[in-house]
Amino acid sequence: MPPRKKAELYDLISYIVQLYEKEKLGFREIEARLRAEGYEISKSAIHRVYKNYKEAAKEYTKKYDEIKALLTALKDRPTTEMMEAVTAILARHVIEFVKNIESIDFEDPESLVRVTKAVSQISAQLQKIREERIERIMEEVRQGKEQYSKDDVLKLLREVYG
Repeated sequence: MPPRKKAELYDLISYIVQLYEKEKLGFREIEARLRAEGYEISKSAIHRVYKNYKEAAKEYTKKYDEIKALLTALKDRPTTEMMEAVTAILARHVIEFVKNIESIDFEDPESLVRVTKAVSQISAQLQKIREERIERIMEEVRQGKEQYSKDDVLKLLREVYG
């Protein structure tokens, strides 16, 4: 396991961000404040922490915008289709996370396994719901229970395929 950064050890990341963004202190001023408070951390380490924070925030915003755009594009589609799309995005992000793990030695590897399993189960359940819906509609059509108008057929097709 790689050594933890001092800012992580001291749990200073949010404090550094607050000093920089809200109090408008420079990195040298933050270093001086932290040293006065008893923390042994350099200006360059503070700068790296802030840079990593901004990169993570940018990545989070990118993922948020991606999901928001997807949901907007699918707003008139069946809910199961929306959920399938969101689940696919989640699965992709979990896979990206796993590919970028430098070491499997972290606090709670069981959580990663549980999340991966849950995303997989959700995908399977959504597919099953879609298949059951298609089968139910096909059975109704085969049995001729109802006379379907063109509008009814289009509505059913939209329900199944979006």
